[in-house]
Amino acid sequence: MKQQPEYQLQKAFARWLELKHPDVLFFSDAAAHVAKTVNQQIRANVLSKAGEKQPDMFIAHPSNGKAGLFIEFKSVCPFKVDGVTLKKNAHNEAQLETIKRLRERGYNAAFAWSFDMAINITEIHLGNRPWQKM
Repeated sequence: MKQQPEYQLQKAFARWLELKHPDVLFFSDAAAHVAKTVNQQIRANVLSKAGEKQPDMFIAHPSNGKAGLFIEFKSVCPFKVDGVTLKKNAHNEAQLETIKRLRERGYNAAFAWSFDMAINITEIHLGNRPWQKM
């Protein structure tokens, strides 16, 4: 069976969120981790706005003036050593553009490439840790 590190990270985070914050609603794009035939992928693509890359997790909990939190899980850091410049990758670039549009519309949105990072982003969003730029 093929390793799916992003799925494993997302699964562990969902379990943590369920245990730590049982009152917080969250939704996961679990279907993204299921292999699809070409026709299935074509059908799935018509259910989203063209060009948008749906983040992996949505935490439907307004906090600190933000409507909710979107997290895009990655198995490795998508940025270069400077921490700002995205590594050249069309898929990651499209995901970053979606993250930027979500932020413009009043959501928190971020990449997370570790369990601890996802927790920190979430706790900041929920107001349980001091605010840091996401």
